[in-house]
Amino acid sequence: AKLVPTVFAAEQYQVLKAKLWTRYSEKDMKVVLFVGTTSGSGASTTASNYAAMLAQDAQVKVLLIDANLRTPRPEVGKRLRAGEKGPDVSLAGLLEADSSTVYPAPGPGNLYVLPSGTKCMAPLTLFQSEAFDQFLQTVRERFDHVVIDCPPLQGFPESIVLSRKADGV
Repeated sequence: AKLVPTVFAAEQYQVLKAKLWTRYSEKDMKVVLFVGTTSGSGASTTASNYAAMLAQDAQVKVLLIDANLRTPRPEVGKRLRAGEKGPDVSLAGLLEADSSTVYPAPGPGNLYVLPSGTKCMAPLTLFQSEAFDQFLQTVRERFDHVVIDCPPLQGFPESIVLSRKADGV
């Protein structure tokens, strides 16, 4: 059976958007990071649904990034990119290569999905790198909204580093 959010759940993501944009101007909230304190807290579900809600506006391009490089979930990219053609692109791959020449593969509609990719035992180093800063600048220019799904704070220090690079957490 296909999981369809209830009207109430969909409305709650609209409320979240309104609260964020009431507190900050839209241009100041381009990169939003979702992070939980522990695994299973619902941050990934919230990030995915928030990105999908933003992408309902046909005038905007939204990028959803799975930034959990320690425990990658390849099914995220495959599920959201079903039916799409093109090379497999991942966050780990972009950070280890020249990110200026690679563009994230499209997801459904105007929602683009960038899965984490291969397992990385030292993601903190990657997120502190110049390559990540350049990547983040590139996606800021190419997308109207960037939603980052982070690993939980407990046991994943890279989430703290990423929170300093986002416009809102």
